[in-house]
Amino acid sequence: VGITVVFALLVTATAWAGNWNQGNSSSTNLTVDVWKKNNVPIAVKNNLQKAGLNSIADWSGCSSVRSAGNTDQTIDNAFRDGWSHFVFIVCIDKMFPTPEHRLNLEIATAKIDALEAQITRMSKKHPDRLFVISLKSREVIGGWAKKGIRTTYVYDAYEKKKSVREDYIKLWEMIAQKTAHIPQTQLAFNLMNEPEFHNVAVNRTNTWGKYANELIGGIREISPQRTIIVEGVFKSNLGRQQSASDMMPVVNHDNIVYGFHHYQPYDFTHWKKAGGKKFTSEIKRKVQTSLRGMISFSKSNKVPVILSEVGVWGPYPTNGKPISGISFQDRAAFMRVVKEETLDKGIGLTWWALFDLNTPYKRLSEGKLQSSMEKDDLLWEVLQLNTK
Repeated sequence: VGITVVFALLVTATAWAGNWNQGNSSSTNLTVDVWKKNNVPIAVKNNLQKAGLNSIADWSGCSSVRSAGNTDQTIDNAFRDGWSHFVFIVCIDKMFPTPEHRLNLEIATAKIDALEAQITRMSKKHPDRLFVISLKSREVIGGWAKKGIRTTYVYDAYEKKKSVREDYIKLWEMIAQKTAHIPQTQLAFNLMNEPEFHNVAVNRTNTWGKYANELIGGIREISPQRTIIVEGVFKSNLGRQQSASDMMPVVNHDNIVYGFHHYQPYDFTHWKKAGGKKFTSEIKRKVQTSLRGMISFSKSNKVPVILSEVGVWGPYPTNGKPISGISFQDRAAFMRVVKEETLDKGIGLTWWALFDLNTPYKRLSEGKLQSSMEKDDLLWEVLQLNTK
């Protein structure tokens, strides 16, 4: 009898260990389950779980009344270079002009029509890739040099005025209507890039969750199958004082993906001085701790997550010497740790950003615009960007 009992206990323990290992040996399995559980289309999941590219061409050009900052050739080049999804960061400031910040239908229509036409063209040309429309305000109260917490005029008005929030719903309903013909597998929406909510003293996360539910409801009345990305308050930025759960609401809809940002430590990812900065074991630990908070949020709430922004300044050389940014080697070392905590675990990332100082390509001029897209081979290797 004793032998039988011992044998039974061993079988039970072995089975328990096998089940535990099956569920924990790779977060990929868990992540695939939560994507399926939340009814995210397989094609969308497959692209969002890889490395994608934000472009700020339509955000830097905020003064334009049309959204045509990205050329078709730019998008072709990005997909040729291996990026799985392409995100249009669309400036909304002219759509919500000062001082009342009410929706200007004429400007909004011009921008969205141009954007819809381009996505329609390019989605036919690249049927296996994903596009994302992400709305973002730009003009900062107090200017870009302001220290401390910064917010924009439009976001400030959105938080304070019901009329602005109602107009924001109307804008998304317009976008949903104009893009309804684009397959759900080829286009997703990001409700608001880097929500702030510094003005809301109590329950800011729940307040944003309430507004996000209203926005999603308006979109789903028109495009019921569209995947929607939600980012959290305080810019959804990991590694600061707020935890992932402190920043991110869980909304009452399925087919939702939760997006976090990561730029910590900031003086490494945005190194402004000459000589670069070395990647250290201390930085590695900080990155791991920050990103594992996002993973815990996914597991606790059984929802899919992505790193919807991450980026590091590469070197900007003058006469062969870097005057800002870090070396390609140190950038690759940093991103290797990010990759281990994201891509290796079935969590996608989106690089910030094409046409910015922390472009994933080589910085060929002191400004942000790039005359060409010259790859950083070390970064491409780390991010597993399989080029054609």
